[in-house]
This record gives sequence, C-alpha cells and structure tokens, in this order.
Amino acid sequence: MPVLKDMVDLSDDVKILASEVFKDATNKEIFLGFETRLRALWLTKEVNKLGTQSNTSKFAYFQFQKSIGHPFILICM
Repeated sequence: MPVLKDMVDLSDDVKILASEVFKDATNKEIFLGFETRLRALWLTKEVNKLGTQSNTSKFAYFQFQKSIGHPFILICM
C-alpha cells in the first residue's frame, strides 16, 4: 500500500504487522479515512492489539507518541 510505504515514522515491524490489521477490509477503510497525521497512531494501536509485536514495535510506538508531543494512553484488557 503506497500510503503505508511513505510513512517514515513507523517501524518496519509495524508496517509488516499492518498486513494482519488490513486483512479486515473495514480496518483498511478506517485507516484511509483518517487524516495523515493520525494514521500512524491508529495503526500502531491496532498492531499492539495483535499482541505479537516485538519490543522494536513498542519502542517505535512510544517514540511516535513522544514526537507528536502528547501522551497517549493505551488500555489493554
């Protein structure tokens, strides 16, 4: 997906795991419906829900939070 390829603020781990998220066509529509600045945050949240991300993905997620200048709380159940 060209949009995903151009997202330099996402780690390769998140980009690879995105294929799992996008198996659900609704998720792909939701992703594309977001403003560009929100796509990385939403996709990283969805990848984290998979529970299979590596520590690199977690690090990228928190680095992304830091780069946007505000905390984001993820509640896992």
